[in-house]
Amino acid sequence: MDNISVQQPQNAGVLINPNFPLLESGATMHLGVKAGDVANRILSVGDAGRAERIARLFDSPESTKIVKSERMFTTYTGTYKGVPISIIVTGMGIAMMDFVVRESTFYVQGNVAMIRLGTTGLLKPSWPAGTIVVAKQARFVQQNYDYCPSNSNDEPYRLTNPVDADASLKDLLYSKLSSKLSNEKVREGVNITTETFYAAQGRAGDLFEDYNERLIQFVEENESEASNFEMETFKLLQLADKSKGKIKAAACAIGLINRATGETLPYQSLHELEVVSSEAILSTLAEFSLDNPISN
Repeated sequence: MDNISVQQPQNAGVLINPNFPLLESGATMHLGVKAGDVANRILSVGDAGRAERIARLFDSPESTKIVKSERMFTTYTGTYKGVPISIIVTGMGIAMMDFVVRESTFYVQGNVAMIRLGTTGLLKPSWPAGTIVVAKQARFVQQNYDYCPSNSNDEPYRLTNPVDADASLKDLLYSKLSSKLSNEKVREGVNITTETFYAAQGRAGDLFEDYNERLIQFVEENESEASNFEMETFKLLQLADKSKGKIKAAACAIGLINRATGETLPYQSLHELEVVSSEAILSTLAEFSLDNPISN
């Protein structure tokens, strides 16, 4: 992809539309995309290197359109099996996912299918590192900043109600992943998206009072199917749920570590699973029907 023409970020100039800020060029404020830059089928990944590697799977990688923004977002658009698909570097956390979902779909006409691929910490002791978890639902863990240890009725963390993945897209994704890997390597579960990587995932330390010693226990007591920790999926599914039918969303993640057993996945194995899962996701996006009308 070394010879690809890249659309470089430009100075913002004057922002227009304070409710949904756009640059004078028409580009969105954070992603820097304009009409025609993003396809109806989108793969969201957190890792910039991963996005670049996946883009090499396009039909004609040398023809990939790349849009880089000043806010560290990069969008790759090409075709897979003849179908236009965009890959977007999302970064980490629900705020970044919020930018990506809202701005990537701003100019897109018609329905959108969007899948997230990430890495994750597994919660089930019997699931080995390297397990790929497909989210059937997601819930969000947020720190309670008003928590007072002397109030025995208060909890230091809060867990939202679940939001569903799109059933048809999720089922197709699960089928595609399972066809490339054994059923034992692909599992469904309830994704637990967390506000932060350290405190809200129960990583204790001596420098800060995070009150998270019981966090994993708290999550598992309130969600028996809690399968994994990561930081983006809930926001993707929540926005899709509130998109008036425009966005169909699903997500999967590669288990990089098992939080219960301490087992970790070697990076060579991660990259191998990355290729397999990326091919499955691209096939899912290419085959998924987007003929359903938008309900206003």
